[in-house]
Amino acid sequence: MAGPSRDKKLSYIAKDTSEVQIASIFHITKLLIFTFIIAVISWGFTTLLRYGIEHGSERMIELASGEISEWYMFFAIIFLAACVRAILITHTNWTDAHGDGATESMQKFYDSYDEPNNDKRYQTSTFTQAIRRLIMTFLTLGTGGSGGLEGPAIPIGEGVGAGFGKYFKINQPNELRALQLAGISACVCTLLQSPLTSVIFAAEVVFCGRFIYRPMMYGLIGSLVAFFMNNHFSTMKALYELPTHASSYSLLEYLEISLVAVVVSIPMGIGLKKLLALFRSYFSHIPMIMRSPLAAILVTGIAYFFINHLEVPPSAVIGIGEDLMKDLINNEAIETSFQILFAIILGKTLVTALTLMAGGSAGLLIPATFLGSFCGALMYKAAVVYQLTSISSPTLYIVTGLVSSLVTVIEIPLTAIVFIIEVFGRNFGPSAILGVCICHFFIDQLKLYRVKKGK
Repeated sequence: MAGPSRDKKLSYIAKDTSEVQIASIFHITKLLIFTFIIAVISWGFTTLLRYGIEHGSERMIELASGEISEWYMFFAIIFLAACVRAILITHTNWTDAHGDGATESMQKFYDSYDEPNNDKRYQTSTFTQAIRRLIMTFLTLGTGGSGGLEGPAIPIGEGVGAGFGKYFKINQPNELRALQLAGISACVCTLLQSPLTSVIFAAEVVFCGRFIYRPMMYGLIGSLVAFFMNNHFSTMKALYELPTHASSYSLLEYLEISLVAVVVSIPMGIGLKKLLALFRSYFSHIPMIMRSPLAAILVTGIAYFFINHLEVPPSAVIGIGEDLMKDLINNEAIETSFQILFAIILGKTLVTALTLMAGGSAGLLIPATFLGSFCGALMYKAAVVYQLTSISSPTLYIVTGLVSSLVTVIEIPLTAIVFIIEVFGRNFGPSAILGVCICHFFIDQLKLYRVKKGK
């Protein structure tokens, strides 16, 4: 989960007094007006970023699908963008613009619990933080990198919310946190088009799964505004759309869901975390100015090998990969061979790890859902080949892999369940709940084991 450790988060949240303070109608009205404006601006920033990345990725995918001469152009773009990122990161004002951004943003959120007013937060950048993050994320994901948008959405939304608090001299920490949460929720909802999921996500990431209703109400308003803007002023569709499932499940289906979570999702999540830690260790010995250019060279080589020698679709290796996810979820890619499915999982994992650990601006939520879904599809093919399933569609396996990966990699169990129900339909609720519970209990036991071993 993003931000400081769980224990540290809980120590901050224990100081929250927003529930015992009664706000006047004037203060509520003022915050609601600010929330609306913050949500619109956050929606605008996130929509602009998604449009830019979508078009940039399309161009990079076209180049990666072409002849060797177009690969030279591919390399020139990704390497030049990496050099620009490397130069910017070494500049003092841009040190907060790389990585997923969630850790720094969360610490800025928690700082208000130790201060009688918001001076510490207002002494750092707000609107400019959001703009820098927007630029850095485009230079990462719009030029051949791999990762998610939800990570950068957190500092963008937090920066917009804090910017309004600073401009209008909001001195009460409780009110500032409400505006910050409204901005974060609006940015996430712009991506997922799921108002409740966005607020639950913010609550799990920010409040460590505790429900502090007053700031969450402003988060809900921010999400609804972004949802309205998406539906009426943008042509962007939700990242995922899914066929429905019957409302009842057989005992065999429950067993298969459990096996997908245990055999596929948990090992994938643990493996991805270990790979990220390994890459982080290696890149920590390399000067910051060299990390992004070196990663660009490696990403180009990996992408060329997987696309031209293993026949992996370019969109499976670079970019966000939402279109390929839609194809897989809607059963259009299930005829893909074992070799291609495995290559997609491996290629996406390597490129995402390089992007995140070498100074790129991206998140893990969308890559986690991508990898979980393809792992679920891979297991379904194995079950069909060896006649271990009577289920006619891979959708249940894919959804289970997707939701379980969110718990294993990012540890957001409630968000995972609400996301599946809100986006894909309530009939997938049982599979989501079972997959989440299995993974959550396993992760808890793994943490306990590490504590006993002193790790």
